[in-house]
Amino acid sequence: MSRIRNKELRRQRQRRAKLHQLKARYATSKDAKERERILEKIRRISVYLPNDLKDLDK
Repeated sequence: MSRIRNKELRRQRQRRAKLHQLKARYATSKDAKERERILEKIRRISVYLPNDLKDLDK
């Protein structure tokens, strides 16, 4: 595989791992202020994900 493609894949895997970490933090967060800060970080990484996080609020 080309070097450029390897860099792309590495970035994609790192973003995915970071999203898993942030989703776990969001699920365990206590107050709304903390949840909003985590959502801002998630929105920077993935524009579409916050719609899926409504299931975690329950």
